[in-house]
Amino acid sequence: MAGSKLKWGKMTVEIAPVTAGVIGVYAPVYTPVQGSFTLTVEEGNKLEAFIEGGERIDVRKDANKYSFEFQVHIGEGLTKPIADVDGIIAGEYAIRVTPENSTLEGFLMERAAVSVTESFTSEEGHRASYTFEALKPATGAMLKPYVAQILVVTPTQLAFSSAADNAGQTITATSTGNLTYAGKSDDAEWLTVTRSGKVATVKVVANTNSESRIAYVTLTADGKSATVPVTQAGA
Repeated sequence: MAGSKLKWGKMTVEIAPVTAGVIGVYAPVYTPVQGSFTLTVEEGNKLEAFIEGGERIDVRKDANKYSFEFQVHIGEGLTKPIADVDGIIAGEYAIRVTPENSTLEGFLMERAAVSVTESFTSEEGHRASYTFEALKPATGAMLKPYVAQILVVTPTQLAFSSAADNAGQTITATSTGNLTYAGKSDDAEWLTVTRSGKVATVKVVANTNSESRIAYVTLTADGKSATVPVTQAGA
């Protein structure tokens, strides 16, 4: 079997759980390790029929196999994007990948089995390595082309002082329909997100630590998504 690898520069990776064949809400992977993204295409088995004299009269080829791998940093405030038990991840996931230039074509796996391994070294720190192995979807190919659908929002980032903000700051979507989703990175217990119409409101509790902190808010409308970084200053 032959193998080939494709790599882009800085990429955006989004994952979503798949339940009974239905893809859930995509969420971005927040802390990927630079340069760790690799799509591997493994050529399917090829069967050939020959006659006496060596002439080939027929060829049959199995489907290619696709796997996508990346690593994430793990540390204080940096959690795994998918929970596991000893490396075993239950259920299936969809994954879509957008190149650094979001107008260019990336790829989409609508069904994938996922596994994870962990490593820790003094040089690289604590990392988790995820592998998505493509499964046959209900329709179409296992690996589909994908062009990002970016939701236009204002502003594109939020900054808070160390004090609690119970009034909050707002993010407004430029969309036909209202927001269908407004969520945050799971480890960001210090902020809350609510939505009303095309507006999301972000509120924060006081930061009593000396260091600043960052989280990410994801908004979805019209089938498009945007990720907004939210920072809060240290005390």
